[in-house]
Amino acid sequence: MLTKRAFLLTLMGLLTGYLAEAQSAAPAAGPTPSYVLSLAVYAVGAVVLIFGVMTAVSLAAVATEAALHEEPAATPVATAAPEPTEQKVAA
Repeated sequence: MLTKRAFLLTLMGLLTGYLAEAQSAAPAAGPTPSYVLSLAVYAVGAVVLIFGVMTAVSLAAVATEAALHEEPAATPVATAAPEPTEQKVAA
């Protein structure tokens, strides 16, 4: 009984407050369409920025990992070409 009474009193209080607000002359100003559009554009921009940063970090990590595990290429050592020797033929 006590819970039902508290619920009904709260409901009546909220209803009276709502009716009093509905009769006021100045309606509450809500968000304008340009404001909502701006918020949507900012949200999409933030998501794109986050994905861009995540992609850049991922690519940097892969490049670093590849550079650490890359075996050094076998570089040929530059050697001097052997001097041609003249062969003397006995006549």
